[in-house]
Amino acid sequence: MRGAEDHTGVAMGIITVLWEKWVEFRRDFYKITVAAMISPLMYLLIFGMGIQTASHGEPYLHFLIPGVVSMATMTGSFGAIAQNMSVQRLYEKALDQVMVSPTPLWQFIAGQILGGSLRGLYAGGVILLLTFPIRTDLTFKGSRS
Repeated sequence: MRGAEDHTGVAMGIITVLWEKWVEFRRDFYKITVAAMISPLMYLLIFGMGIQTASHGEPYLHFLIPGVVSMATMTGSFGAIAQNMSVQRLYEKALDQVMVSPTPLWQFIAGQILGGSLRGLYAGGVILLLTFPIRTDLTFKGSRS
């Protein structure tokens, strides 16, 4: 029975941090969504629509969209973790509270990383949905080893 309690304790620290991220996401949903769309849409409008070139017979926009989606995903993840941690550290003194809490630091870090990753996936998904009507004929193929 001791092993089951240990696994529950591990999950609870990470789930607590993820719950905090979920509440924050629901509270700031519109702000997060607009922030995830502004920079990628600017890239798509300026470079995708403004530069009317072709490469290998394909419009430049077809090459730009995957890069913009990956940029939105990485920027969303980084912003969700780094900016949030800086604000918490400087103004809310939340990291001091984590250090004295019974939750191990690695669980707090794992929860932050998972929350940031999910936020980045959300940002990338928003851009994928916005670029879906463009019809780039993008295909996702696995490697054939």
